[in-house]
Amino acid sequence: MKSGNITEAIDYLNDQIKEKKIPELYNELGNIYFSKEDYEKALEEYEKALEIDENHIESLYNKANVLFKIYGDSNNAIKLLNKALEIDQNNYQVLTFLGEIYLLKRKLKKALDCFTKSVSLNEDNYLGYFGIGNVYCAKENYDKAISYYNKAIEINSEIAAVYNMRGLCYKKLRKYDKVLDDFYKAIELDPKYANAYFNLADELDRKRRYEDAVKYYKKVVELNSLDDMAYNNMGYSYFKMKKYENALECYEKALEINPNNKYAVANKKQVEVYLKNK
Repeated sequence: MKSGNITEAIDYLNDQIKEKKIPELYNELGNIYFSKEDYEKALEEYEKALEIDENHIESLYNKANVLFKIYGDSNNAIKLLNKALEIDQNNYQVLTFLGEIYLLKRKLKKALDCFTKSVSLNEDNYLGYFGIGNVYCAKENYDKAISYYNKAIEINSEIAAVYNMRGLCYKKLRKYDKVLDDFYKAIELDPKYANAYFNLADELDRKRRYEDAVKYYKKVVELNSLDDMAYNNMGYSYFKMKKYENALECYEKALEINPNNKYAVANKKQVEVYLKNK
């Protein structure tokens, strides 16, 4: 939505609110502010919606989304989502979101229960299958994880994160012929997916395609200039190419970002020895 259209939408909703104060209008206003990345204002509007109707599921969900994804408040997000489930225990979207939070908190059984119920309620819930795959990946059951990633892709083949995770699982299983295809697909779908570029570069380095690895590590730091491991790994690729000055520069950059990066510390010492003995 263009900025002019956003302003018009906000004005329109505020005019509507003057006539009828209903949670749906405040919730929609919160969504617009969220799209503008004005998260404090979005939270304020969701809270207004809940003041009118404390059981408004969409506002409970959206408030939880802001608290968790923007402010990192998982505990209060969980409380809001559980309240939403008290109102509607069969809301597959709420269950999926709750599963994602439990997964990140490493509460794998709770996460799996949420995801499993979500797909039982909606067999086309690809995010639920993706979540189940992530649980099994965390459990190091990579074959089973892949089977659920495949199911997610059957339903929606346009989600970059699914290919990225499947590629990691193939790598863990040493099915190297399938790894690169998934990482390439992930960055094709999302050209700003730094983690997928990192994984692609790491696999190219393993295949001794060092120049290609450097190319994609450069893409990582272009997207995330504070990724010290990308600089470290890029340095190692340069080192393998015997470009020791380039390697040293990368290690120094990694340590500038994170002085406690033990890999960069060790690698820097190693390359300094090579440079000294040239």
